[in-house]
Amino acid sequence: VVEKDRRFAPLLAQVQQRFGHVRLVWADALTAPLPAVDAVVANLPYGTALPLTFRLLEQRFGRAVLLYQMRLARRLAAQVGEPHYGRLSVAVGRLATVELLEAVPPTAFCPEPEVESCLVLLRRTRPRFSVPDEGFFRQVLEGLFRRRTAPLAAALESLETAGGRRGRMGAGVESRLLDKQVARLTPRELGRISWALWRSAPHGPHGG
Repeated sequence: VVEKDRRFAPLLAQVQQRFGHVRLVWADALTAPLPAVDAVVANLPYGTALPLTFRLLEQRFGRAVLLYQMRLARRLAAQVGEPHYGRLSVAVGRLATVELLEAVPPTAFCPEPEVESCLVLLRRTRPRFSVPDEGFFRQVLEGLFRRRTAPLAAALESLETAGGRRGRMGAGVESRLLDKQVARLTPRELGRISWALWRSAPHGPHGG
């Protein structure tokens, strides 16, 4: 158990009394070394759920059952062509399968939040396709999906304008993809696009 809020000490002490094998680590899961595990169960703080998810995906594990805000859970699980499909669906889906298990109403919490929650099952997999660099790939996704309804060519032009290097980026992108709407690009296609951008602008799509 990794926890940084000492206010939970009395409750966690009760857990340890009941389950003698529980080891408690007082630390911030965003920065502390994470133990090697086969499975993860966590009620993620909603404010840090995304960075914790990506940090977890850097580890080797079999499966994780995690509690998310429903809106985020739908974004993680969305497929191409669905309304919630976007950068998170692609980035997380490259490394894990995502399954929505169960909606959790506000009445399950004390105090009750103002949002609905969802239990999500992540199964860690081998990367489904290669990318030049994880951080660069997420940066590309974020930039492209800002114009999710635009053709890829227009979205690439926006990246060039932001980086101040018109005409250099996207030179190696497959021409058949340029007229395709960003939100209709498959994860593998986005992976190939990131490779093309990496080769034409190796320091990132926003300058450097």
